[in-house]
Amino acid sequence: IGNLFNTIMNTAHDLLLNTCFFIMAISVVTGAIASIFAEFGVIDLLNKLIRAKSHNLIKILVGMRRCGKSFLLFNLFKQHLLDTGVKIDHIIEIDLESDDFLFCRDAITLGREIRTRLPADDAPCFVLIDEIQHAEPILPEGTDLSRLRPEDRKNAYITFYHVLNGLLKRKNISTYVTGSNANLLSRDVATEFRGRGEIIT
Repeated sequence: IGNLFNTIMNTAHDLLLNTCFFIMAISVVTGAIASIFAEFGVIDLLNKLIRAKSHNLIKILVGMRRCGKSFLLFNLFKQHLLDTGVKIDHIIEIDLESDDFLFCRDAITLGREIRTRLPADDAPCFVLIDEIQHAEPILPEGTDLSRLRPEDRKNAYITFYHVLNGLLKRKNISTYVTGSNANLLSRDVATEFRGRGEIIT
């Protein structure tokens, strides 16, 4: 009985120590990750995305490719939405750099895909689109450019700006997009969106 008791006590002691070390390690790693996020401005950007929920403008997160925009939008911001009660089916994610969404790389198909996935109720809905510049302009079916004046032909194309501006008409939809061409998107916010878009950097 004495040996059994000693074995139980030693096992409990080791288990307690290992648990304490594990908790300490998790705390250290969590603190390190938080420090890294703070150092590279991730927390600041996340807070900007969160604050932008209060208005209906198109939120445009710009930066170089492979700089963490996708992780920020599809992981950190999405988790915030879930933690604050947004239903998973009210978060529409479209990653235009993923093979799963290559079929959405034209503006008409992109708009159709979003409309298909929009919930029927009026609860807050969030549309998250990564690398929006991949959605190419496309002519509506049946359009004959030869019948148009040269100066009108460019306007005959449906672009992703039409898609995003269309989403602005739904008051319960908040749209966030990322783009890699900061100069292009900055210019377009001033022209195509005319005060209906916000650059987040």
